Amino acid sequence: FEFHFDSDSEFDHANYDELFSEALIQDAGFLLEPQWRLERIQLKHEIERALIPFIRWCNEDGWEFHAAEERLEGSLWGLHLKGFADAVLLKGNKHLILDYKKSQSKDRIKRLNSGYDLQTLIYRELYGQQNELSISTIHSGYYTLNDITLVLDNNDQTTVDGIEKAHLNVSLTDQSSQAVALIKDRIKQLTKGIVCLNTLADNKTWKGLGVS
Repeated sequence: FEFHFDSDSEFDHANYDELFSEALIQDAGFLLEPQWRLERIQLKHEIERALIPFIRWCNEDGWEFHAAEERLEGSLWGLHLKGFADAVLLKGNKHLILDYKKSQSKDRIKRLNSGYDLQTLIYRELYGQQNELSISTIHSGYYTLNDITLVLDNNDQTTVDGIEKAHLNVSLTDQSSQAVALIKDRIKQLTKGIVCLNTLADNKTWKGLGVS
């Protein structure tokens, strides 16, 4: 999926087969073996089904691709953090950091609404530090490929056939507030030499919050 935005070949639906083959040669050559034929065909259709409406949404909503696998680095809560964002899109002075998930959106939405999503907050903060941008111009979200759903931090109203939009029930700050409080608490404990481990009993609680 990511290859199509980081390829020297300009994407066109007509050359999807060619681009898909290029991506496999580059990143997953084993799928070209005869014994992987069924898996290869299934993956090809799954990606195409998610890719085409996503490109249409980008075009209709005015987002342009700025970077794929953007390296991010900075500091939060006294910790040095770094990682990679799947994609950064631009529209005027707005920046959208998007993470692709080969999953469905149900748990992701539950996690955001319960305040336990941390990934998008970290992306926004590090991207803002790195580029000296106001945090108000930076947006974030997920695109879940299995159910073709955009989960954005604002209630974007652009509708595109074939793509679902998740509407969140909480503010941007509240989407990560519980996770941030827990992280800060854990850091305090660690500095005192206290290590808290999860137990089997925690599984049900975390699952109810959308956390695996």
